[in-house]
Amino acid sequence: VMRPWHIAKALKSVRSLDKALGELTEEEILHVLEIEVGGSRRSSVIDRLFRQAVELNRQTYEAKLKEKYKWPAPSL
Repeated sequence: VMRPWHIAKALKSVRSLDKALGELTEEEILHVLEIEVGGSRRSSVIDRLFRQAVELNRQTYEAKLKEKYKWPAPSL
């Protein structure tokens, strides 16, 4: 579920994006990214959005691998 208020905050300004970025879901980040790229807007904002989307995917992937392989292994 996307939250319109968070999306509007992220689109308002670079400063607002920096404040909202940690609160956005991947879906919201991709939505804001689509708007920014579609409007050929601020490259610094697009870069931040790309990095955050990649980081969220890295964290999710890492958690899945740790669960799959039970890592770190419990101490004996």
